[in-house]
Amino acid sequence: MMIATTLLIGFLGILVWGHHMFVAGLNPFAGTAFSISSMAIAIPASAKVLSWLATIWRSRPKLTTPMLFALGFVSLFITGGITGPILAQPILDEYLHNTFFVVAHFHLIMAMAGIFGLICAIYYWAPLLFHRTLSEPLGKLHFWATLLGAYSTFLPMHFTGLAGEPRHYAQLAGVAGPATTLLQSTMPLQRHITVSAIFLVCAQIPFLINLILSLRRPAETAENPWQATTMEWAPNALNPLPNEDLPVAYREPGQYSDSGKEFLTQWSTASTFTPEAE
Repeated sequence: MMIATTLLIGFLGILVWGHHMFVAGLNPFAGTAFSISSMAIAIPASAKVLSWLATIWRSRPKLTTPMLFALGFVSLFITGGITGPILAQPILDEYLHNTFFVVAHFHLIMAMAGIFGLICAIYYWAPLLFHRTLSEPLGKLHFWATLLGAYSTFLPMHFTGLAGEPRHYAQLAGVAGPATTLLQSTMPLQRHITVSAIFLVCAQIPFLINLILSLRRPAETAENPWQATTMEWAPNALNPLPNEDLPVAYREPGQYSDSGKEFLTQWSTASTFTPEAE
């Protein structure tokens, strides 16, 4: 499902470029075609979300830092994606085009969701990359501060966009007209967005401290702190000993044991989970 929806999103992504040009005087038929193809992306994207949620459904996940950032990614993907079908409709985009509503949509789903995925990968694969596990308390502080900063920064932009605030303007002061009077009412939100953006930047300080302190510690011997089952966590998979073959994958990832209660490691020949199979 994940592979098929990724390919489908890639294919539809080739066909949606016109949704940036709804106000450029397109032929109505072209606008309708681009609108349909843009809204159609919501179908494979929704299938991805359902697949992610089904993966953790009744799975008793351990809320370690990588898992928190993975869940944060899904949250931001949903929140940012909900406004996509709104902007994909020409009649609505005529008003919202080039406003902060577009900035909020794009940054939630493309910037913040993508960054959460990258940070999740760093925390998860740090034992393989650096032979050190990053601090969990600092990692969780980093997650909650970043999640709060992301939503506090970009959610209010939807309201300033609905009020008609245009993007690409350094400041709105000094512009005469009734539109400026309307936008003056958004100044409290704009100040809030500025403060939140500064907070979001400062929220990355715990991550930098965590990374520096971890790299200064001696290398650890624990090779699989997450009890992961995929091949990169097999013993000596990344640094095989001299004259030693690479580990062999005996099954696909995510295969259950005979009891149906736990996953099996890919490199184990056993049909039941044992500590040695880790």
